[in-house]
Amino acid sequence: MTVLALAAVPEPAPRREHASRSEYESWVRSTFPDARGTVSSRMFFYKRFVERWPDLEEWFAAPLLVRLDLDADAAAGPGMRRGTSHEAGSYLAYLSLTHGMPMDADWVLARNFDSLFHPRVAPALGLDLDLLNTLDQRQQQLGYRSGRSALTWGVARLVLWKGDPNITAITHQNLVSFSEEIRRWSLLPEASVIRAAHIHSTRRVHEPSVLVSQFEKASLSRLHSLHVLMFNTGQISEPPFHGLKTRELWREELTPADTPPAIAAPVNRWLAGRLQSTDRAESVRNARDAFRYFLRWLGQSHPEMANLAELTRAHVESYLSHLHQRINQRTGRPLSARTRYGYVSPLLQFFRESSQWGWIDVPARPLLGRSDLPKLPMRLPRFIPRDELDRLMQAVDELDDPHQRAALLLLRWSGARRGDRPAVP
Repeated sequence: MTVLALAAVPEPAPRREHASRSEYESWVRSTFPDARGTVSSRMFFYKRFVERWPDLEEWFAAPLLVRLDLDADAAAGPGMRRGTSHEAGSYLAYLSLTHGMPMDADWVLARNFDSLFHPRVAPALGLDLDLLNTLDQRQQQLGYRSGRSALTWGVARLVLWKGDPNITAITHQNLVSFSEEIRRWSLLPEASVIRAAHIHSTRRVHEPSVLVSQFEKASLSRLHSLHVLMFNTGQISEPPFHGLKTRELWREELTPADTPPAIAAPVNRWLAGRLQSTDRAESVRNARDAFRYFLRWLGQSHPEMANLAELTRAHVESYLSHLHQRINQRTGRPLSARTRYGYVSPLLQFFRESSQWGWIDVPARPLLGRSDLPKLPMRLPRFIPRDELDRLMQAVDELDDPHQRAALLLLRWSGARRGDRPAVP
């Protein structure tokens, strides 16, 4: 074996070991000097856990439901749980943040950590409560009303997952990687059992899969909010995208994976060309989303079609009728004219340009005209009455954030409206 080959062999991860009883007891007593009951109970939970799992590596390797005391030998009902591993959660958090022992995402996403930010516990674990309070104030200034719990949810799980209490060490890659862990966790067979054990009886009328889906959506939303917050504080330089997907990912997936190659080819070619032009990336992304919806409809309604050159005006009229009749599942109402406009406008531009350029794998003539676009309502800006404007400017003058104050003053004196965008040189 050569020297280079030897250098390529990664070093084995250090073996995870328990903290000694004297060390942990010293920490507990210093953290809760006047709470004998708390000291006694925490040391009892520590002793019982170490006796049950003398080799910590075996606990990490055990099935997830066993590590959560949700296996067949434990009570399956919801509510306050009891068990050797469950009640040792505080000790395991201590190991993670004081011994630099990263906890796996499966365990971190399956538990609650409400006591991690207790005024006595957090500083003893190396967590900066002053910084957390500053972040909480900043998210309120940004208009978030989700409260402190949404902030602590993400911070607690990230620091335990990393085994590092330093909140300022959280990076963009940490957020992206943890979002992937959330999606992976939600596909685990055990996820429904775990979520059912967390949910109050009034919500257990839902199917287990619904509970998991709700948890995944809420978790990704909290992580996205944390990304927005840390971007605004300057800790993370990468701008936030919903779902923590990188810009490059959607650029690489312009059409659905199951689209026939002959149909996907001209669409990919046209969208890729727009990416290389002066078009705004967000405009191209909106066009990409419109095409993805159209191509899915085409695959379901006309699976026999193998080439876009087979498209006719009748197909397009059928699609326009589908958009007009479609009900938005979120609102329970038909699609708005503006939404339908966003679906149809990129298709109109694609058919017009590709036929003018003489592409052979598309319809020979445009299949859509301007008259096919939904008529958008005209909106006239309403002026702000003088008395309301005076109160508004007084509130602007009292803002603590100089950047917010400067932005609002610029809007006031330039006359810009919410929909106005700066010109790109």
